[in-house]
Amino acid sequence: MIVRTCAAALLEHASLVALLTLAAHCVGTAVIDGRAPGAGTVAALAALVLVRALTTWREMDLSHDPAYRVLAALRVRIFDGLARSAPARVAGRRSGDLAATALADVEALEFLYAHTIAQLFASGVVFTA
Repeated sequence: MIVRTCAAALLEHASLVALLTLAAHCVGTAVIDGRAPGAGTVAALAALVLVRALTTWREMDLSHDPAYRVLAALRVRIFDGLARSAPARVAGRRSGDLAATALADVEALEFLYAHTIAQLFASGVVFTA
């Protein structure tokens, strides 16, 4: 799943680079030569916008599946740890407060797993290319 997520992110980034490059070419041609882009160029721009939208959606869809699986496993481990240590380690705090704090920390990891790993990989590959 991670490989598919990285591949979708790579396609997303590549389509963005192609879209921006073609749009810059169109603007440059319009400014320097004073002519509008042709029908083929406009069709290519529209196709790239569609590809960008679809690959962005696919990358988000793919990246959230393993992210939420990891978060679910972390939640179970945290609750198991709290159940084993409570009440000996609660130290005067309410168990609900401890669970809320732990769950907030787990939820903060969602951004890392769902939005960072594949994006960093794809950005590095596109930058290198």
